[in-house]
Amino acid sequence: MWIFQGSMDALSLNRLINGTFRDDMDGMRNFCACDNRWEKGVEILDMSDGWELLRAMTQSDWRSRPTAASCLNHPFLSDV
Repeated sequence: MWIFQGSMDALSLNRLINGTFRDDMDGMRNFCACDNRWEKGVEILDMSDGWELLRAMTQSDWRSRPTAASCLNHPFLSDV
């Protein structure tokens, strides 16, 4: 697990994704791109549609979220 000085805890990140940017992954990406602490994370998610996978995994309706198997088959994770 990577721990960076000033990194965000899981609860705060969840609040940011599901509260502040609620289903606006493009806005979330732009917000993160402006913070140099998240530069590497944005770079990684830009590869192989990582933002698309994150968007699918954080949908409001849990029934619309992808299964673990389909996540593992997504190009973002299968290219790693």
